[in-house]
Amino acid sequence: MWMDYSHAPFLPILKSKPNALVDLQDCTFEADPETGDYTHPYLSELEDYGKSLGDYKYDTPASNPRPLPLDETPLDIIDTADALNNMLQELSTASEIAVDLEHHSYRTFLGITCLVQLSTRAKDYIVDALALHDHLGQLNHLFTDPKVVKVLHGSNLDLMWLQRDFGVYIVNLFDTGQAARTLRFPRFSLAYLLQRFVGVSPNKAFQLADWRISSQAHFTVKDIYPAFYCWVINLGWAEEVRMPRMGGLMTRHDRRPENDV
Repeated sequence: MWMDYSHAPFLPILKSKPNALVDLQDCTFEADPETGDYTHPYLSELEDYGKSLGDYKYDTPASNPRPLPLDETPLDIIDTADALNNMLQELSTASEIAVDLEHHSYRTFLGITCLVQLSTRAKDYIVDALALHDHLGQLNHLFTDPKVVKVLHGSNLDLMWLQRDFGVYIVNLFDTGQAARTLRFPRFSLAYLLQRFVGVSPNKAFQLADWRISSQAHFTVKDIYPAFYCWVINLGWAEEVRMPRMGGLMTRHDRRPENDV
């Protein structure tokens, strides 16, 4: 059963724990009867990663190449288990990926994740999360790898959807929306960052699209592909205005257990 409409507290559904410092069988998932909170399954890994933030090395804006035009970037539609395995193999050498989810919530109590979008500097991927729902736990191999930066914008809901629908967690996340807040930009939206740093105006015509329809998928990567340029620019801006570096930009912006990053 994909969706649980009961009133029981949410508990992690992951069946294995890649990149673990503490094995899954040693994690305790007993919800507090009063708060419903539980120990984050990757708490030890997040805390260990947090110790290394001060040593993080990153490119300067001057060395950050602008993204290629979208029509010059290869795009793979991932809708079979074999294609998913091939994608994960290709991404096994990546040091950074941009991630976004498309979620359907109209006329449904909880909603459901329909697409998972991933971009590297060289290629885009759109994963059909409906066709591959039972296979997407494999994303944990990539998403919990502390050596790979996952770039998202406004990640609160994305984190919740990944955990709820697929049992997928993230270790090493850079949220461009939270960076914009930390850097006190006048606006925090992805549209503003794309326009400011990349000169791209995202197409808002599909914000209310029904992402259960697979033909909509080709319109989704326009927002996330330039995110690489934005995230490195954010870091360079932080250096220029003498804000804290990664330790200040990469923080737990929501202390609820399911949103710890």
